[in-house]
Amino acid sequence: MNKNVVRLSYLVIIMLLVAGCSPASQMRLSPSATFTPSSTTTPVPPSVSPFSTAAPAATLTQTLLPTVEPASLAITPATLGQLRLRWNINFPGDYNLDPSCDSKVQECHLYTNISSYAFSRDGNILAVAVCLGTRTEDKSKPDQNVWGCTGESSIILFNSATGEERGRLVPAVLPLSLAYNPEGTFLAAGLANSDIELWDMSSNKRSRVLTGGPKYVGAYPLAFSLDGNLLISGGGFQLQLWNWRTSVLLKTIDRVIGIGISPDGLSLVTLHLVNEPDAIRVYDLGQNDRFYEIPLAGQSAPTEFSFNPQNGWMSSVEVGSNSYLVNFWNLGSKSLAATFDFKRDYDRFGVIYSLNSGGFTPDGYFLLSRYGKLTAPEAQPAATGLSGPLWACGFALADMESGQTFFSPPKLYDECTGPQYMYDMGSRGIQPQILSPDGRFIAADDGYGNLRLWGVDSSLPAIPPECSGGCPTP
Repeated sequence: MNKNVVRLSYLVIIMLLVAGCSPASQMRLSPSATFTPSSTTTPVPPSVSPFSTAAPAATLTQTLLPTVEPASLAITPATLGQLRLRWNINFPGDYNLDPSCDSKVQECHLYTNISSYAFSRDGNILAVAVCLGTRTEDKSKPDQNVWGCTGESSIILFNSATGEERGRLVPAVLPLSLAYNPEGTFLAAGLANSDIELWDMSSNKRSRVLTGGPKYVGAYPLAFSLDGNLLISGGGFQLQLWNWRTSVLLKTIDRVIGIGISPDGLSLVTLHLVNEPDAIRVYDLGQNDRFYEIPLAGQSAPTEFSFNPQNGWMSSVEVGSNSYLVNFWNLGSKSLAATFDFKRDYDRFGVIYSLNSGGFTPDGYFLLSRYGKLTAPEAQPAATGLSGPLWACGFALADMESGQTFFSPPKLYDECTGPQYMYDMGSRGIQPQILSPDGRFIAADDGYGNLRLWGVDSSLPAIPPECSGGCPTP
């Protein structure tokens, strides 16, 4: 469906971002540690809830849904109704966490052992960083890593379409961030001890380790420049710009957080932390001493950035706050181009849009998840014979240029949470939903150890999307 024909309006809520893990008892492996062949996983019996109890250390469960045709269609408004959960894998942490646990004064266990995940450039592989014990957070010791793990660490590679394990990489400690270079030939892993490992995907071996980031805080996030020459890493309110091929640290930028690379590859966007108000800072990647600022007076301070590949607009989101807004900026004019406020639809229909999002599709739609019991009479469909109120669930695509939002028709609650849909991500979703670079798959962590992947099943009939916000009347 052409974006000029289908448009949208859109609303948002912010989810808490929590990162990473490193083993509490750390044993550094030699650089020769390599790829371990995958083992067969056992599907979870239907009677077993993935949320029922914590799994023993170094175990995992995987639910593979009935075989579907491999996804070949990109996610667009026209294919939203064909999105299905392809697989779910469970890496549970400690569900018996003491509610009074305070990481600033003691070691706290975390609910999920998933610390990061990233798609390969072609979208065919999902790399997942996990703790095979229990993830921990402890800020009480200034000379110790904040993030820990009671067991071994692993980067597991999954076939995106089927969920089959393709193998494992063995990092020194568990990564807090993962990123593929533009060619897809190397995988960077930012570790809890602040080192960055580079893995050669042709040999499945660790080729080099970058050191020099701020100690103990971990290396996250990570991003490669679009030409592949630079690796940009975060940690401790600092960014580092690396020539990763030569292991040379080219520049550090202090008092900043977050990474965004413009579609033309020329600009690095980050949040400059100053006394109120903060400012968005835009660096010239060709001459990284040059930058300009966009003041944030009256706007929320964002920590996550993504770019629309169609018009170059930048989305900015404040993670871990009570903000209800996502802002869209035109860097050409250095001005706010559009704003999405989730409270409008929540107050009217009872629907929440989560901005815990992977950013933009290749066609320029902004990805959202949509959930909530529809409360307004006009939000209920005219069809009869359905029992109980319908729910908004699934994903939505927003076009901020036209102010239109597209989404699948509402469903019964059981349909939203059943094995084929599983759109209920729970209240503890802590990692961003990520969209594969080719726009075919969505992956998300629910905060309880479940990593889920959705894709378009082209064997299903297309369902026309619904739309809000200035959409044409049928």
